[in-house]
Amino acid sequence: MFLRNRLHSLRNLARFSTIQTTRPGAVEARVPLQFTKRNLSEFGELPFGDIPEALKYDRPTAVTTLDNGVRVASEYFLSPLSSITVSVNAGSRYETLETSGASNFISKLILRGTESKTREQIDDEIDSLGGNFHVKLGREIQTYTISFEPQNLDRAVNLLGEILGKSLFSAAQIEAEKEAIYKEQVSMDDQARVITEAAHYTNYRDHFIGQPVLGIRENVPNINEEILKAHHKTHFVGPNIIVAGAGPINHENLAKVVSSAFGSFSSQAPTHVNNAEKPFATHSIINMRDDELTNANVGVFFNAPSWSDPDFLPVYFFGKILGDYRADRYTGAHLNTTQRQYNQIHMFLGDLPDVQIQKAFYFPYSDTAIFGNYFVGNEVYLHQMAVLSQMILSEYASFINAAEVFRARAKVFNELLSQANSAKVSKDVATQVQYWGRRMPRSEFARRISALEPGLLNRVAQRNFWDKDLSVVLWGPTHLLDESAHYNRYWKRSTLGTFAMMYYDQ
Repeated sequence: MFLRNRLHSLRNLARFSTIQTTRPGAVEARVPLQFTKRNLSEFGELPFGDIPEALKYDRPTAVTTLDNGVRVASEYFLSPLSSITVSVNAGSRYETLETSGASNFISKLILRGTESKTREQIDDEIDSLGGNFHVKLGREIQTYTISFEPQNLDRAVNLLGEILGKSLFSAAQIEAEKEAIYKEQVSMDDQARVITEAAHYTNYRDHFIGQPVLGIRENVPNINEEILKAHHKTHFVGPNIIVAGAGPINHENLAKVVSSAFGSFSSQAPTHVNNAEKPFATHSIINMRDDELTNANVGVFFNAPSWSDPDFLPVYFFGKILGDYRADRYTGAHLNTTQRQYNQIHMFLGDLPDVQIQKAFYFPYSDTAIFGNYFVGNEVYLHQMAVLSQMILSEYASFINAAEVFRARAKVFNELLSQANSAKVSKDVATQVQYWGRRMPRSEFARRISALEPGLLNRVAQRNFWDKDLSVVLWGPTHLLDESAHYNRYWKRSTLGTFAMMYYDQ
């Protein structure tokens, strides 16, 4: 009786949830709004290749190249703050054993004084702009981002031009920074960063791109004024510099101010750049046993497509599919069963109660990249953490659940629609112009992502993950894997999808 009454009430509700249309001489028609699956397909998602209506409208963007080779880019949108990012192709990859750490020193010393400003005057100038200043070091590019109130555009650009082009790099400043930089290198407390740094080293043992982005700590005492000025003169030249603005910024005004502030940079690109050759991967395992750590840290990485590779966006999308996992968010405390996850790797992790964290990382460069997962968990599950990442990625070569694709696609769409932080947008613009030579409109980006249907993703996974060599980093109480901490078929077997389940279940 209860079910019959309930069904009757639902029918009445559906009867009211209609649009009634009447045509002359015709019978009254009812167009249902609810309780119909007539127009739904693929779990009610948009067809592959389609994008939300809001993403079909692009923000105004422009790119201008100045006489000395500096490229000026901008993306206009309304925001309380404007931001300028200067991207310089002068990362740690281009250092040598003798100059290792030079880019790190330069990133610190640009705020220590110029030909016309002291350290205190630079700090006061940044504060008076109403925003903040952030530096990010990279293996290929460095980014310098300043946020400010829109009316302070001229002052912000002039300040960036001065500190990047006219810093002193004096011997006294260098000596004053050495102790702080050395402490920064030896006291790195971010465990994920330790793993990713070690992953670069073990994957590129024969190339300087695998060396620490902060520099080799034993070389800190050897850095001097001559080394820094030579490194700055070689790499801080017009063709290596991108100035990108985001927020309420007029492109013509920006280009005019940049032309004045960055006009003194040389237009001559260096004829020889250290370590410009393509690095070859040295797939291997590095085991850093430390029984004093509470949990084990595991990183598993594949060689991946570079920025210019056609598979770049699909592999970027795989990072969205894998996502990030935290035990306090995705376990049975909040769901009836881990089998209800839409993400395959999270479903497996939900059955491992002491695996705390999983993060997907993608580090693309101009001619190479690494892609993989980072795990933190109890040493009891060390074997499962070490094998799970490559097993899932290689499994995608034969099957990927459409629900995972739709969920990741919706995540990308939401991120594109919520790009309101001018600092982040200016960094994205500068990076894309550095590697692609243009700013990809978000409608094009969304359409490219929307076109990634499961069959295409299967083929991309087969090219990049199926039966491929990999690099593994183990750190912590790793005694349970000590007997297999050398590269052999045991590890390679785990890149064969579910064919490797016998190893996962051990």
